[in-house]
Amino acid sequence: ASIFSGYTVIGVPNESYRRGFYGFRWLASFPYINYGFICTGVRLRKASLVRNYSTSVDFITDRFRSQLLRYTILAIQVMGSIIYVAAQVNALQSTFNSMFGIPIASAWPVICIFTIILAFEWAGGLAAVAMSDSIQGLVMVVSFCCIPFVILKNYGGWHNLDPITYAKPEFYQTPSKEDQWSFWQFSLINVCFFSLPHLMQRLYAARDLSSLKVGFVVQTVGPWLTSLVGVFIGTIGVQMLYDAGVENPPSPFTAIIEQLLSWGGFPEVVGIIALTASLAAIMSTADSLIIAISQLITVEVIWPLKPDASQSQLTWLARGSSFVAVVIALVTGILWKSGVSALTAINFPVVMQAVPAYINGLYGSTETQRLHPWSLAMGASAGIIYTFSFFFGYIFHNTEAKPVDTGITGVLLNVFVSVLAEFLVFDRSKFMQLVTRKKIKSDDDEKSPSIPVQTPVWDVPNTKRFGESNLTVSLLNAMMEGFPEPIRSPAYNAMFLLSVSIITPLIAEGQPVISEATNEWVSLPPTVLGIPWWFFKQILLSILPYAALLKIIWDMPNEYPFNEEKID
Repeated sequence: ASIFSGYTVIGVPNESYRRGFYGFRWLASFPYINYGFICTGVRLRKASLVRNYSTSVDFITDRFRSQLLRYTILAIQVMGSIIYVAAQVNALQSTFNSMFGIPIASAWPVICIFTIILAFEWAGGLAAVAMSDSIQGLVMVVSFCCIPFVILKNYGGWHNLDPITYAKPEFYQTPSKEDQWSFWQFSLINVCFFSLPHLMQRLYAARDLSSLKVGFVVQTVGPWLTSLVGVFIGTIGVQMLYDAGVENPPSPFTAIIEQLLSWGGFPEVVGIIALTASLAAIMSTADSLIIAISQLITVEVIWPLKPDASQSQLTWLARGSSFVAVVIALVTGILWKSGVSALTAINFPVVMQAVPAYINGLYGSTETQRLHPWSLAMGASAGIIYTFSFFFGYIFHNTEAKPVDTGITGVLLNVFVSVLAEFLVFDRSKFMQLVTRKKIKSDDDEKSPSIPVQTPVWDVPNTKRFGESNLTVSLLNAMMEGFPEPIRSPAYNAMFLLSVSIITPLIAEGQPVISEATNEWVSLPPTVLGIPWWFFKQILLSILPYAALLKIIWDMPNEYPFNEEKID
């Protein structure tokens, strides 16, 4: 329920109502979300078991041993999580207020609901959040399984739609070049999901690897029950609301479900469950994020400042940190008038700036491939500054803006600044290695006279809780010896990058043409089972990466190979 958030339940139907079959981009992006989460997750979890991690930043602290990089990544993760909570606030306000006929601008209902969420988080902690996630996830899945059948029986499905009489015939046209480019970038940017602290918290808290595999399967199958159904609800809802005389509702999803309620009987029951599911999905994501923020601030900021604080004091300080985070998210979400989609357009690019540090720390064949922590901190800082500046200075409210994803361009700048700083400031020997192509001995090589990266004393964190030895890439690789890791395979990575391009509808834009003079089709759009041919083709093509993900999960052992000598 944490990954299938309020945006999945409410945002996808709303986006599909307003933009048509383009809402399919969420189903197309989930393979990349899950690929990043599964492939990095198994290594992060193993490291957490061996090195005693509790927060999402612990790996960065242990691997790079730099306060500067530690708190740079911490700031990115807290910032991204608060924006994510603000998106849930925005979604909850529009949904709840529309549901009960309350003015959309009224903030009191959402404030009251988040007060309840905060109280549950204070009272029950992670156990309460995990339990509520399970219940809310079940409600969501049940409702989204029932809604399509109810609509099919009582109104009709895609095969009943007529492109000639459809309320928004332009939805049957192929996407514009700008939309196609944005679609492709959206799939790529979502690889950052694995670095979200509330998801990494779930990764560490899983009972065992078998349980984690079940979770991976649910994440892989789930989009077909949520995102694809969301597109169905939104596109069928266009005609349903048009026939009912409803135009431009503030929350299309709520308006569509109200039509189910008006049918009475079983559809009314499903409608009630669906409305409950929409609230449950938002609350599920919100409470997961709040507890993750609280844990990060408490363990990474408060505890180092007050190491002698009692457990009671730490508990109250943690509650205070979650309260402040909720207040900031409430203010942001309530004052934000551009909708949930605009919030996600800045949220994921922000989160993406933490990814290079994790990838550089997790993978590599030698320790010399690890960048200096300050190089990574400089790159991440440059990426964050660029992301906010470019989004609010160019993208936001600019209808003529080019389809440039701030996260993709931001992470490219991030990597460029990191490598430039490494070559020109912190370790010029790597630049000489690149120019002369002479191998430099690794810190992992016992015969190497080189020493690990040094930073000032003030920059060295307390890492005693992780163990006596440094976490090197050779130790990471030894932990994972005997465990299949497809992300280390160039072929698998190339296949997934290719799949993103294949799933993207790369076709001539605006076809077939609608006459501007008569507002009628010049030639009828070809359809398959009532949906545009290009949409049907993309659904079929998207099966490939999903099947590859299930194969990766199938090949995973049910427990980690263990060799104590190799991880001492």
